[in-house]
Amino acid sequence: RQKLQGDLESLQAFYKDRGFVHFELLSVDVSMTPDRKQVYLAIAFKEGDKFVVNDIEVLGDFGDLEPDDLLNFITNHPLYRIELGETFSSAKITKIEEFLTNYLSNNGYTFASVAGVPSRNDDGTVDLRFIINTGKRVYVRRINFTGNVVTQDSVLRREMRQLEGARASTVLIERSKRRLERLGYFETDSINVETPAVSGVDDQIDVNIDVKEQPTGAIGGTVGYQKYGGLLIGGSFEQSNIGGSGNSLSVQVNYSEYATSMNFSFLNPYFTDDGVSRGLGVYFSDTDYSSLQSFTRFSTESYGAGANFGFPIGDFKRLQFSGRAEWTDVTDGYDQALQISQFVDDAGSKFLNYKVEGLWSNNLLNHTLFATRGHRQEVALEMSLPGSGLQFLRATFRGDWYFPYRNKNAEWAWHLRTNIGVGTAYGETEEYPFFEHFHSGGFGSVRGYERYTLGPRSSPSTNVLSYYPSGQPFGGNVQIEGSLELVFPLPFLENLGQVRSVAFLDAGNVFDTDCDEDALGCFAPTFKELRFSVGVGISWLTQMGPMSISFARPFNHADFDEVETFSFEVGQRF
Repeated sequence: RQKLQGDLESLQAFYKDRGFVHFELLSVDVSMTPDRKQVYLAIAFKEGDKFVVNDIEVLGDFGDLEPDDLLNFITNHPLYRIELGETFSSAKITKIEEFLTNYLSNNGYTFASVAGVPSRNDDGTVDLRFIINTGKRVYVRRINFTGNVVTQDSVLRREMRQLEGARASTVLIERSKRRLERLGYFETDSINVETPAVSGVDDQIDVNIDVKEQPTGAIGGTVGYQKYGGLLIGGSFEQSNIGGSGNSLSVQVNYSEYATSMNFSFLNPYFTDDGVSRGLGVYFSDTDYSSLQSFTRFSTESYGAGANFGFPIGDFKRLQFSGRAEWTDVTDGYDQALQISQFVDDAGSKFLNYKVEGLWSNNLLNHTLFATRGHRQEVALEMSLPGSGLQFLRATFRGDWYFPYRNKNAEWAWHLRTNIGVGTAYGETEEYPFFEHFHSGGFGSVRGYERYTLGPRSSPSTNVLSYYPSGQPFGGNVQIEGSLELVFPLPFLENLGQVRSVAFLDAGNVFDTDCDEDALGCFAPTFKELRFSVGVGISWLTQMGPMSISFARPFNHADFDEVETFSFEVGQRF
């Protein structure tokens, strides 16, 4: 019965949206066949005449707004404008009512009302009267936060675009909510905003915001053993909201028989009150790949330090500039790659590089983690300055777009991801440094292939007997990746904001614009050499840590590509 009532309302709306103002349901009869297996439904209705719009007028209390401006919104709205002589549509009237109500609310008239009233004429026309009552302009008395046990009140207030004492604006309140969601400190869809009227006055409201915090730190630990790498010990600490201050800290330490690395970074997103951020970083790495079976044999020792500053451009765009000094010492190993030997012979093995980077970002995602709507783009250009040991440029573009899936709810979405990178040498440097190569494969790249194994393979030096006839992953100076995902909810889980399940199609590879003739897997950028995979994956956040698994079926791969059907990653959050 409830479904039938909904269908009858849809039928009535269908006719009234097409000018049939006098449409009327006369009767609805439901009967069953004698065997009670079928149902007969008989609907009688009267269409009436089709009406067109004859006149449009705005009436009522407009506050300090001009009635001609409001009328102009009605007749010139890009999507729902109403023109004289067009067929009457009740749906358009409803949309115009909503638009004008929002417009008035954004101008401080929070309690304004708008009603579109059609007046039928005998000549088959309709006069539209929009009755507007703005009421008093409303101001925000106080903004209150609840539920932020860890996060400091000041951290939340600096994200607010609606200010205390200012006139209330629906757009600014909604924008403030989106900025709070993008912090990543709160569970998905857990921020509730209420705007109750202040008791005893008719021109003030409070903005009450309730949040539910989620873990913002992560501790990762690795203890293991590799046949060719020996004992592995690693640890990391990440916290994006230190003591509720909004500052972030990351410390990573890793040790094995082939690599030792340390990385420290700190970011203050509000180094200045107007939103300029400052980041500091120090890092050290000593890696000897000679003992590994799955990568080209060489060793590097590098360390460096740098700083970055970010500048807001509006609410969702930023410009970031960074600089750092980096020392790198390269040593080729036994069974080394011919490409590495040639590079060291031509350019040397010790380099002091001064790098600068400019980055533009635009982030309109509805959530930092597990987004379902919006988009994000990031364009970066990195350059080693003249006077550095090596001169090279590196440009990257990363983008994410989320679209609704048909008429499904917000838990369903299409996700389109792309990742493009290009590097080149300039000045006195003739070849792009191999230790700056792009690498693809694995989570966040092209699933179905082992991490960082796609692309050109190394060639063995001519004076040694190689153990690896197919070479080893070497990377290249061009990266092309793309992914199409269908985000869907799992029916047996309750807290869907902490889980992301997808069906995916991944594509990508690493290419090189300066390939040796006999180099295996080395191609100039071309569609036919892209590697593909299809599969399903799931990621979820628990108190035990973030976990991700995927099952993938790779295709269009070559014999030397290192494929994997099942992948698993785990860390610990708190």
